[in-house]
Amino acid sequence: MVEDDLISQAMVYGDGKRYLTALVVPDYERIAGMAAELGLDDLKQDELDPHRLAKEPRLNTLFMGRIEARLGDLASYERIKKVFLLDRELTEADGELTPTMKVKRKVVSEKFKRELDALYEE
Repeated sequence: MVEDDLISQAMVYGDGKRYLTALVVPDYERIAGMAAELGLDDLKQDELDPHRLAKEPRLNTLFMGRIEARLGDLASYERIKKVFLLDRELTEADGELTPTMKVKRKVVSEKFKRELDALYEE
């Protein structure tokens, strides 16, 4: 998808949908270390954990901006319109990755169906 040092994992979703969306797993350790640079310096240390950061609207906006900047030369229908930030890595143990660390799209799409569907609500 997008090569970015703040993205640990990502999966583009949208086959048969009006537009593309993505599930993104940020590199939370790097983000916590760069909080001031990323405009998150007002967050307390305990607010820098993945569960809280995944819900931080500014982080979602940050990732959308970074993705748009990287994909700006693509046609409109090829661009990602919305992202959902996951608060944990996808793992082989949870059946979400193959032994070669490729995302099992069907499994992940089913597991996060509610979150993905919410990205298409107006």
